[in-house]
Amino acid sequence: MSGRSATYDIELSPVARQLGVTYLHDVDLIAGQEPVVGDRLVLRDEGLAFWDAEVVALDEVRLGHKYRLHIRRRSD
Repeated sequence: MSGRSATYDIELSPVARQLGVTYLHDVDLIAGQEPVVGDRLVLRDEGLAFWDAEVVALDEVRLGHKYRLHIRRRSD
C-alpha cells in the first residue's frame, strides 16, 4: 500500500488508547491494500474519533498477518 492513506474502522480498548499501540489483522484490511512498515493510516474508533497510526511491525500469525500500529488521537 505504500504511499497511500486509508481509513479503517476499529474498536480501541482503553489499554490500546493508553499505550498508543493497537493491531490490525488481514481480515480488517481492504483487499489488495495491505500496508507495509512505515505506512501511515487513519483509524476511526467506535466513538467516531480519528486516530493517526503508523505501521511499525508486521507479524506472521497462524491465519495471515498482524500489523502493529502506533496510534495517536487527532486533535480536534
